[in-house]
Amino acid sequence: GNVGIGTPSPAALLHTSRSGSGGSVQIMIENTNADQPGDVLKFFKNSASPAVNDTLGYIQFHGLNSADPAEDTYYSYIVAQSTNVTNGSEEGKLQFVTKSAGSDVNPLTLLGGSVGIGTTAPDANLTVAGAEAASGIINLWADEGDDNADKWRINATTGGQFKIGTYETGSWIENFIHLDNDIQIDSDPGIGIGVAPAQNVGTNIGFTIY
Repeated sequence: GNVGIGTPSPAALLHTSRSGSGGSVQIMIENTNADQPGDVLKFFKNSASPAVNDTLGYIQFHGLNSADPAEDTYYSYIVAQSTNVTNGSEEGKLQFVTKSAGSDVNPLTLLGGSVGIGTTAPDANLTVAGAEAASGIINLWADEGDDNADKWRINATTGGQFKIGTYETGSWIENFIHLDNDIQIDSDPGIGIGVAPAQNVGTNIGFTIY
């Protein structure tokens, strides 16, 4: 049977409910022991045949939408999976999913020791991927209050370019472009290595800096 706290009609094994404006529903686990161990909230998939990509548990965040009548809608959730169940080589995945324009998107994935932004299969410590036919972009933001050169963008484009740029007065200024095996510096005054740059430099030959 189901257990209801604050409701006479529980809809799950444990259903807590609160009405009115007196605050939010809270579930508290308190440990008063003066020792190091903490309490555990445990999701246990006790399967006789554990397999790759078994779903181990969800934490879901629901609310109503504007339909008539309003519908119970999940707006985001966290899901855990086992991606390798071999003894001694176990590996897990956490996916953070949110709603965007009515559909699920997966902006963040933790897989083993890797972090994926925009990808569910990161293949490095940090992998940043754009959507299909879109660039992968990292923005670095600082605020000095003047909106001048406070922001940097690192961009891997769909055309095979690697770009680093700054943001000034409302527009992106691409200062450095790496396309295939060529390097181009766009912004004045140009290139400076060990000194302040004095002029733009262009070359079509290879060179090495030691």
